[in-house]
Amino acid sequence: MKYYFIFIFATAFTFVSSAQADKYFNASINPAIAKEYVSALADDSMMGRFTDSKGNIAAAKYITDELEKIGVPPLFDKNYLVPFKFNYNAEKNLSAYNVIGVLPGKNKPDELVIFSAHYDHIGTTSSNPYPKLNEIKDKTDSIYNGANDDASGVSSVLMLANYFKAQDNNERSLVFIFFSGEELGLKGSEALTANVDPKKIIADINIEMIGRESEHSSHPYITGANFSNLQSVLNKTLTATDKKIWGYSFFESDLYTTESLFTRSDNYSFAQKGIIAHSIMATSPQDKFYHSVKDETATLNYNLLAKITAAIALGCKNIINGSAKLR
Repeated sequence: MKYYFIFIFATAFTFVSSAQADKYFNASINPAIAKEYVSALADDSMMGRFTDSKGNIAAAKYITDELEKIGVPPLFDKNYLVPFKFNYNAEKNLSAYNVIGVLPGKNKPDELVIFSAHYDHIGTTSSNPYPKLNEIKDKTDSIYNGANDDASGVSSVLMLANYFKAQDNNERSLVFIFFSGEELGLKGSEALTANVDPKKIIADINIEMIGRESEHSSHPYITGANFSNLQSVLNKTLTATDKKIWGYSFFESDLYTTESLFTRSDNYSFAQKGIIAHSIMATSPQDKFYHSVKDETATLNYNLLAKITAAIALGCKNIINGSAKLR
């Protein structure tokens, strides 16, 4: 998520324990596989995954390999890597890649439900070439591993791809997008949405920083929740699935409305095209590890990450089969 100075106030909420939600963990969605994905992406060898760096390209290759293992085919020309050009500061015509896979819909292939996350992060204190991102330093470490931001979201989208591939019953097409350039100002999602048909996209569900709970709530929250009925649809479907475990409002409204989180991640590029698009988050924007070299694999709660992913998978059922109407 793009860097801002944050000041927030919110209240605490009750929550569903991870132990209760364990019954929904399976071969596709569970804490162990969540940790495996995050550990690979946030490894020091990725050097902070700065856009257009060797580490960023290595992360893209890792994601394509995992999609291929899962059996999710690429969207375009038999290639998962979709190149885009962007400008940043004085640098022009820089190159990077979005990674895209798709599970074609059984009966409504032209209606798309997108799950997205960004795989780039802010690099290292020594190799990051852009002054705006050199403000946050730590003398004891040089790599911004970005375990929560946003290897957690990438992990979730990969688990969702695995889950829906195993289900093999999606009426609508499911598109799994892994963006680069988010940290530089939503560059990857801006490039992609410049060439989409908004009428074909039912929703973009973007997943951002779900590996650590907020100090104010253990529930995930939906940025810009008031702009659509996505929150209501997800919660209603979860309640019908298992009211005892999920309750009536597992997905909370945006806890930090004054911080404009809705406009600060890749969902916003879709929203500007009139598409229903939100980010699902768990972490506070004031999180002490945010854009810190201490955002490492060991700081994440993998039960939480898996629980939220399971809730997204279950909650989206009626969006994917077309019985729930988003507006």
